Amino acid sequence: MKITVNGKERYIDGYLLSSINILKEAVAKKWDGVIYVGGYEGDGKSEWAGQFAVIVDPSYCLDRCVFTPEQFVKAVDDAEVGQCIVYDEAQDVFESTNRDKTAQMIKSKMTRIRKKRLFIVIVAPDFWRINKYMFIHRSRAFIRVYANGLERGYFEYYNREKKHELMIRGKRNEHLCVPPSFRGRFTHWFPLDEEEYDTKKEAATRLVGKKESKKEQKYDLVIDRVINADFLTNAQKAMLLDVSERQIYRVRATRQENDDSDGVTFTKQLITDNERPEKAEE
Repeated sequence: MKITVNGKERYIDGYLLSSINILKEAVAKKWDGVIYVGGYEGDGKSEWAGQFAVIVDPSYCLDRCVFTPEQFVKAVDDAEVGQCIVYDEAQDVFESTNRDKTAQMIKSKMTRIRKKRLFIVIVAPDFWRINKYMFIHRSRAFIRVYANGLERGYFEYYNREKKHELMIRGKRNEHLCVPPSFRGRFTHWFPLDEEEYDTKKEAATRLVGKKESKKEQKYDLVIDRVINADFLTNAQKAMLLDVSERQIYRVRATRQENDDSDGVTFTKQLITDNERPEKAEE
């Protein structure tokens, strides 16, 4: 069916519009307004998320399309009642294994969205890695965006019960064993200036890359000190780094043969060694 969005006529799936209206009513009554959008890279997740955002919040703009934890926190703090925030490329922050301070800060910030009656769209390609509590208990729906061959514009909508069942039954084998509540189509239109969107995304990606590089350098320094600590036995080093003693021997031997190790960090070397099958004892 067709609706008018900011003065322009747009197509929207009828079932989706009904679900959006139910979501808007729930948010108005101070229930969570969080939805997850997942799917393969390039299939149109950001486009679907942007369309949803401007439909529930006609004032949606680039300031509330965020790519980093810092941007998300600021957007939540600055948002007015009833507005929508899209956290694009949010995979790492909401991963089930993420325990760092930034991730915890983001998750705690989520508690404010109900009071401010905000809509939050979390775009995360690999939804199987999302924190189970966040996915099941803190969101209203999950949308899987996909392409039919080389044709974009398809989605599957999982309501609260369906996404719960999907996460419980399908996560082990990453299998879509639960049918969605409904399937639909969406047309090609993006509510933001694409050039400005790409510029903001690229800048955020570079910033995250620099932070990850610094983090790896810190980890590598710690590993370096542990491995070279003369007061520790190899067994103690292996226990502290959660690796085998054989890996400790391998890393130290490599370092003695080649001090600069061709730019390979201790962290990367331990990970590489950990992926190698252990040689059977003769």
